[in-house]
Order: sequence, then structure tokens, then C-alpha cells
Amino acid sequence: MLLMMSLFLVACGNEESTSEDVSDASASETAEETAKLEEENEELKRKKLEKENEELRKDLEEQKEAEDEENDKEDESDSSKDAQESATASKDSDDNASLSENRTALDFDINSSEVKSQLLGTTTGNADGTFAQDAITPGMSQTEVEEKYGPYDFTLYTSGASPAFYGNLAVVYEHRVPFGPGNDGSDNTIDPDYNYVDSVYYYAGVPESDLYKALGEPESYDDGSKTHNGLPYYNYEGEGDDGRYYITGATTIGTPNGQVIGTIKRSLFEENPNIEAEESEEISADDFKMYEGLINEYLYRLAAYYNYTLNDDEDDIFYYLKEGTPAYDKIISNKSSGDYKNHTTYEVTLNDVTDLGNGTVELDASRVYSHASSNGKRVSNVNYIMSKETFAIIDYTQVSDTSY
Repeated sequence: MLLMMSLFLVACGNEESTSEDVSDASASETAEETAKLEEENEELKRKKLEKENEELRKDLEEQKEAEDEENDKEDESDSSKDAQESATASKDSDDNASLSENRTALDFDINSSEVKSQLLGTTTGNADGTFAQDAITPGMSQTEVEEKYGPYDFTLYTSGASPAFYGNLAVVYEHRVPFGPGNDGSDNTIDPDYNYVDSVYYYAGVPESDLYKALGEPESYDDGSKTHNGLPYYNYEGEGDDGRYYITGATTIGTPNGQVIGTIKRSLFEENPNIEAEESEEISADDFKMYEGLINEYLYRLAAYYNYTLNDDEDDIFYYLKEGTPAYDKIISNKSSGDYKNHTTYEVTLNDVTDLGNGTVELDASRVYSHASSNGKRVSNVNYIMSKETFAIIDYTQVSDTSY
């Protein structure tokens, strides 16, 4: 019995030892598996990190390549823009240089023989008082003129037209005004492509002292008491080498740069017109020239009055027309009819002046003109009755009117 119990205890002891061995082996295997899994996880993490790093590296390289490409494009664009700006600046510079060079062709020194021979004398220049030169000539459009020489320096209304001043040239266009902003004597409704040069006059643009140095003392002088703008007028005259007679008038005008000598125009005669005036013993030579200027100014203003409504408080034709006179009523009626639109006065000649002894004078004048209903140019001879005190045209009578 005792032996059997001992064997049982031994057997139980062996069973417990075997169970412990199995448990230790199982724990060892679990630890190994855990370690292996952890190692595998670390390997996966490492590979995943390497892959992410590789993808990030590729992304960075692609981003850098894109940025480099964009920078190259910007550099090319900037370079192209710089080149374009440089080319534009160069073209503008060339255009300005070309305009500047062209503008020198418009400079005519009043002291030069070229100018003085046309203003004082009878053998050179144009007989109609225009200035002979090759820079700006009749028939050129305003567009052509200003593409070559640039915009006009200034313009102002005078004697029935608004000349555009370029250098030493006063240019009268066929519309009697230049195309421009409309607030300086110009008109912003006309087409400069079809506004052609009609006539070109000499513009001095110098002070009185320079006029005297160049042309000498005038034969007669008006301090402005008899001129419409109230500014001085200078009269030069004499007999030329060919026996003809010249009378040259120099105006004074107000410009953006101040008061200067304006246009200077010469008239040519076959003989001294003052002799005829003196023989009549009615009108002095000085008075004849004064009335000649007045009737010219009136008739050129009349053409402008028929064509436009000026910006002045009153159209300055009413310096010569007074309400209540026959002339006033006739001119108002003429304009209302619409038959006198597109009116142009080409030439005015004062033939004779007669003092009527009642405070008025009769001016016998001829005029070459055209308008909307004239069927081309015509020449008319008209007798005007003018007040000696106010210079207003009181009445007029047409003596003849024929095709020109």
C-alpha cells in the first residue's frame, strides 16, 4: 500500500514537471513570434517610410522642375516684355526725333533774306499775300500735316477764320478752322482727313522790338484804337525793283505765350494805290488802308457767321452789324434761309472809298466767294455804307454778280 502511494506521488510529480515544461516552451514560442512580428512591423514601417520618402522626393523634384520651368517662362516673358518695351521706346524715340527734325522745316527766321524778300519787295513770293514755302502746301489734309509735323501749337479766331499755327506758319484750312477739341477756336465735329489746307501765311511770333530790328520802322502805325482786337498794327509799303507797289501789314495777337507780332501779309499792286486815293481828295491814304482792312475783316467774318455759331457771347459779326439797320435785317434773313451755308470768301478787293458827308462812307468792294447755292465760285461788286464812327455796316447794294 505504501509502495503504491509512493508510485502515485512520483507519477504526479512527473506530470507537474512535464506541464511546466510545456508551458515554458509555449511562452518561448509566443515571445519568438511576438519578436518576429515586431521585426516584421518595423520592416514594414521602414519600407513604408522609404516609399513615402521616395514619393516625397519625386514630388519635390517635380515641383522644382515645374518652378524652374515657370521661372524660365517668366524670364522669357520678362525678356520679351523688356525687348518689346525697348523696341516701343526706340520707335517712340525715333518718331519723336523724326517729328522734331521735321518741325525744323517750319522755322522761318524773320531776319532771314528768304522771309524779308517776301514781306518787303515785289519780286519774290506769292502775289496773294500767302507765304511761299514747301513744308505745308495747299491741298494737304490736316491729318497729313500733323502726321508729319505733329499737332498745331495753338489756334485763335481772327478775320473770319481760325488759323492753326505750326512754327512760323499760320495755316487756314478749307473749313476755316482746324479739327481740335473745340474749345480753342477749333471744331471737334469735322474730319481732319478731309480738312484741306487752303492758304498759308507767315507768322512772326516775335515781340515788337524784333519786328523793328528785322523790317525797320513802319511807314504807319495804329496803336490799337482802330483795330478790332485793340492791339497794334504796323504798315510797311514801298515800290519794288520792277515798278510795282507793295503794302505789308503786320498784326499783333494774344497767344498762350503772350502778346506777339502775328501774321504778316503783303499785297502787291501794279502802281501805288495811295495816288488814286490822294487824287480823290476825299479819303487819305491811311484812311483808305484802314477801310480796306475793315471791309476785309467784315466779309471774312460774314462767311464764318453763315457757316457756324461761335462760342462767344455774341457772334463777332455783330461788331459790324447793328440791330435796326437794313444791313442787319438782310444778313439775318440770309442766314435763316439756309442758302448761304458752306460759305467761303476767297478774295476781297476795296476799289474805292467815298466820304458821303453825313458821317458815313461808301465802300466799293469786289469779292470772290462761293456757298451752298452759288453753283461754284462767283465774283460780286457791292457798295457798302459804313459808319465813320462805329464802323458798322448800315446798308449795302449789290451792283453786279457773275460767275468767276
